[in-house]
Amino acid sequence: LAMLAWHLTKQAESLVARVFLAGPMFVIAAVMWTHRPLMIGLLSFVIVMLAVERPSFDLRWLVPLLWIWVNSHGSYPLAGVYLVALAAGSWLDGTKPVRELETLKLVVLGILVGGIANPYGPKMLFFPVRMLGRIDVLQHIQEWKSPVFSDLFARAFLVLLVLAIVALVRRGSWRAALPIMIFSASALMSVRNMAVAAFVLPFLAAPGLAGLGSVRLKAQSKPATVFTVLAGIVVGISVTVGAMLPSFSTDRYPSSAIDVLDENGIFDEQIRVFHSDVIGNFLAYRYGDDAEVFIDDRFELHSEELVNDYLKIRAGNKGWDTALDRWGVDVVLFRDSGPLFQLITRDDAWTVVWQTPEADPDETEAGEVGELETFIACRVSSD
Repeated sequence: LAMLAWHLTKQAESLVARVFLAGPMFVIAAVMWTHRPLMIGLLSFVIVMLAVERPSFDLRWLVPLLWIWVNSHGSYPLAGVYLVALAAGSWLDGTKPVRELETLKLVVLGILVGGIANPYGPKMLFFPVRMLGRIDVLQHIQEWKSPVFSDLFARAFLVLLVLAIVALVRRGSWRAALPIMIFSASALMSVRNMAVAAFVLPFLAAPGLAGLGSVRLKAQSKPATVFTVLAGIVVGISVTVGAMLPSFSTDRYPSSAIDVLDENGIFDEQIRVFHSDVIGNFLAYRYGDDAEVFIDDRFELHSEELVNDYLKIRAGNKGWDTALDRWGVDVVLFRDSGPLFQLITRDDAWTVVWQTPEADPDETEAGEVGELETFIACRVSSD
């Protein structure tokens, strides 16, 4: 994917312009590229982007590609959005979008094949629509929120946006402008869309930045060639070492509190425990198929009733206690820094049976939130 991403900048021609486009793109990649089916979606999207521009590419290969994409990740409608924007832009430029429409036709065919030839049947086709229909719920998930521009990767996206604007000013066309506007707007509304926009902007901005910089890759000087090779080696080593390092840490999860529940047989007796979606992720990691999880952060896959009740309980809104009753919860495992702890301590139906010790300010790093603010509460009427 990184090799194809670098190839997207080819039309910028000079090394300087390509580095300016690829640099922010790889800063975003360092955060957004993860070991998830998302990677299959990103790779497929880039292949579609290149296919529509390459007359030598046999578009029939897009049918099996889209079959794989549909059965791997729900981002496949973005291919259609991109191609429609390209076609509309070409039409506004006064050019017949022949290649764009031919590509779109085979992409749609691949989506239909993928939507039928799968273990779940045609309902797979409607999954992205159903998911977007619950956007009010998805807004509680970090990656569905608007980006915070104090983050480095979000600032890198702003750099790409500025470069795209400069490119449109230098060599503007509707064919480039429409996709840039659509995917930039989607990235500004939701962090998860930034990974896709990070390909669209450099690719369509590259022709408009052609000629900037003095070092052209077709006729580089020997020092420039050596620099390029060494930079590639450094990046390759960095990526390899980074992939070998631990990808996550369990330090900020409430391991001690879960040990307490485990030692008292709570999970063995399958007593319903209310916990946060993040803790649900950790329980699935720790216990695998045997995990008893109330909820995890895949909000789009849970029932609307469960998600709404979870958000109500977590926020301590009116009806939080009846929501716990509705789901048969007898134990609460949560952080005591929120309103739920205050409500439970004032409710005679509940008693706090365990709390982690307070943190020593001299030993706690600034901004660190570990398992030190966790509590366990049980119903008074339960064993």
